[in-house]
Amino acid sequence: MLIKFCLFLYAFFLSFYIGNSSAQSVKNEKTELNQNSYVAVPKCNDANLYEKVLQRVKQYSDISIADSTIVKRQKALMLKNIESFENVDVKSFNPETDFNTADALISLKINKQLTNDDIILCKQAKNIKKPLYIILYPQDRSYVGHIINLEQYSADYEKISFTYP
Repeated sequence: MLIKFCLFLYAFFLSFYIGNSSAQSVKNEKTELNQNSYVAVPKCNDANLYEKVLQRVKQYSDISIADSTIVKRQKALMLKNIESFENVDVKSFNPETDFNTADALISLKINKQLTNDDIILCKQAKNIKKPLYIILYPQDRSYVGHIINLEQYSADYEKISFTYP
């Protein structure tokens, strides 16, 4: 009887010890994943982000066809007007502000299961009629950025994207 009681206590303490150590290892794995999952969260006024966006806009501008002088001039002005970006609150963003950006935000939330907290939204700081918006979200230990309103009549934000950093 005493042996059964001792075995029961031994099994009880062993299960408690194993349960705590596995819970601790899961906690350590989550902490390690959170620390190593992504690079630092980009800021809208970050110089590296600005350079990345400018580089992608130049690449896209070089491959798009400019038949007329007006289109060439619009491209040059667009590049000149990209000076900086400012942060925009995703939660309060609505379609009346910019339909293309609102559409892209909704599509990303549905298709990629993103929340407002996952998304960083930046707006071209210069006061122009149709500003560029940058949507950033984490993916595969980096951030994916989509440039919205670069092409006036295209809602395909996927083709004008980049990886940050």
